[in-house]
Amino acid sequence: MSWLEVGSLLGFLAGSCLYLLLSTGLDEAQLTSWGWRVPFLISAPLGVIGFIIRNKIEDTPEYRTLEANDTVPRTPVRELLRHHKRQLLQAAGLMAAMHVPFYAVLTYLVTYETDHLGHSAGSAALLSTVISLLGLVLVPVFGLLSDRVGRKPVFVGATAALLVLATPAFLLMRTGLAGTWVAGLLLGAILAAILGTYAVWSAEIFPTRTRQSGLSIAYNLTAALFAGTVPYLMTVLISATGSTLVPGPYLMVFAAGGLIAALTLKETAGSALLRPEDVSDAAPERN
Repeated sequence: MSWLEVGSLLGFLAGSCLYLLLSTGLDEAQLTSWGWRVPFLISAPLGVIGFIIRNKIEDTPEYRTLEANDTVPRTPVRELLRHHKRQLLQAAGLMAAMHVPFYAVLTYLVTYETDHLGHSAGSAALLSTVISLLGLVLVPVFGLLSDRVGRKPVFVGATAALLVLATPAFLLMRTGLAGTWVAGLLLGAILAAILGTYAVWSAEIFPTRTRQSGLSIAYNLTAALFAGTVPYLMTVLISATGSTLVPGPYLMVFAAGGLIAALTLKETAGSALLRPEDVSDAAPERN
């Protein structure tokens, strides 16, 4: 499942490259008048392609087994909330620990560099592009590593590293452009380790009967609450405190949450996705 995150990074990489081209090739007046429309025009066909692909995806073998055994739940959300609240909270912890550094490193860092470090828009976009390229290489590597040594060691190591290094990274950025690049690449590598493990681990902690509902609720709820709000909240907190180090402690909070969630979870690498309770006569809310 780490390849899913490669797709996300490819999207951010395309956006970073496009921003780099527009910011260096157009002046501010051109960007304001018509340049800002270019990304929307380019992305429109991708939405159509994504819709077509989504409609052609087949159900997993595990889910087809549920259908064959007539054990597909009629109300999976109710079953999830009744029997798997703990797993839902754990998955939310993993995903929040992914969403916040993802948007902090790949989106907000560009604004942070230009507004608080005095770097040019082109330089900031270039670093974002390189971080995305680094992720394209490292995410599958960490995904493979989690298959070999387990989800827990990789994710725990990544969130522990983020907890310890987030604030020092933003301190390092104050030293100049070279320090910003070192810190940005360090945060990008930590993010890659999280991206390589969180999705598959989140999927494996739910039984097949409620896997889709559990993943959807945990992912979208944490995305709505914590992902898109990262740039806004960091801007507000920096303005309120007067400290440009705020992003460090902010990342630490979610790293700690993800670390706690990970430590309470069992290792799932190599475990069967279809469990006996998924197809047994005692399965709750059987059709």
